[in-house]
Amino acid sequence: MQALGRMRQLDRGQGVIFVVPPELEPKIGMASQLAARVVLKSHHLLVWVMGNTVASIAGGLVEWGGQGAYFCTTQNPDLRLLDERLKLTDLYAGSINEASVFEEVVKKQAAFLKRVKDHVADNALISPQMDVLMHGITNRVDALGRDITIKATGLDEECERELETERELEREVERQMEHMAPRAETGWNFDKLLTTCKLTTATSFAFGEAKPIHRVIESYVPELTPIPWDRCSIWATDNFIRTVMTCEGAPLSNFGEFLRPIDSVILFEDGQCLLVSEYEADQIIGRVWQASSSTTKTCLVSLVNFAYIRHLPGSSTAAPFLQLAQITKAVPDELTLTALQLFAGDTLYTTSERKEALRELVSNPKARQAALRPAALHGLQSMVSRSDLEQICQADAGEL
Repeated sequence: MQALGRMRQLDRGQGVIFVVPPELEPKIGMASQLAARVVLKSHHLLVWVMGNTVASIAGGLVEWGGQGAYFCTTQNPDLRLLDERLKLTDLYAGSINEASVFEEVVKKQAAFLKRVKDHVADNALISPQMDVLMHGITNRVDALGRDITIKATGLDEECERELETERELEREVERQMEHMAPRAETGWNFDKLLTTCKLTTATSFAFGEAKPIHRVIESYVPELTPIPWDRCSIWATDNFIRTVMTCEGAPLSNFGEFLRPIDSVILFEDGQCLLVSEYEADQIIGRVWQASSSTTKTCLVSLVNFAYIRHLPGSSTAAPFLQLAQITKAVPDELTLTALQLFAGDTLYTTSERKEALRELVSNPKARQAALRPAALHGLQSMVSRSDLEQICQADAGEL
């Protein structure tokens, strides 16, 4: 960008061709909220560069303001030697929180002024010239950084910990989760499920108050709504979704942080999937075994462990069903199987068909960002880096 600023004939015959490496194309596209496979133009690159400039200012203003405060308050040579801090509480007790750049610089200035006050008996803490310089620093930071929020600690970083702290602050957000109580599961007519061909909104209430997955997402995990879940044939019981309640017994409105891992899936003849809890799977599996081995009883559903879902269809490895024989005549389509993996927080999609289905689900920037959330909600964010999910979503795992 500095070299372009020196080209005086850009509007009189000179031109510029930008060349970027492949790994930067996704980040440039996301900076402008572009859809996948959109041709990049010069203004997209400039938007990305400007975003990097803002990030650089946010990272440098606090250190610049702190160094300026140190210079203004240490004109007395006796104050230039920093206080030695050896206690663990001083080094590691600071909490991590969000604050504006301006607030952090003002906090550092107040800390240096307090240090001068503790060591100097004179009422004039700093000279008039240094006071003017200190206010100039404050005004400049106010103009550039009042609307920029960063993650910061209440510590004065030791020199040897600066790099380590910087890396930690990029990823760590300190949150205190409210204590919850497990929600008691309710039983329903498990026998009727075995003779059901498909789920509908009219009959699903009898099967554990099952709802389509897109309705579940809208009601209980709204951060995943940008993904088109309504294109998938996935249902979930109330016991599967509503896992906890407050200690006072009040229901929750958002279960994103308390999602149950997918263990067993009920498959119907038309390819529908029903997600059930461990309790419900225990109640169903015995009935399915008895019906599938009997010549008199009818069973129209199959029970399969989610660990083998990825082997359905198009794989040389057959998925072992949790019953004596495979009853289901149809298996879910690729889009439904991919959505199951995505909702479970999977990051690897081994077949080309599965990867193409994932691209359909994350065809816009908001959907690509939302697709990274299930892995984080299930505590699997460490699996995102260099995975199929990261490559298709075109995102940096550090943004989780």
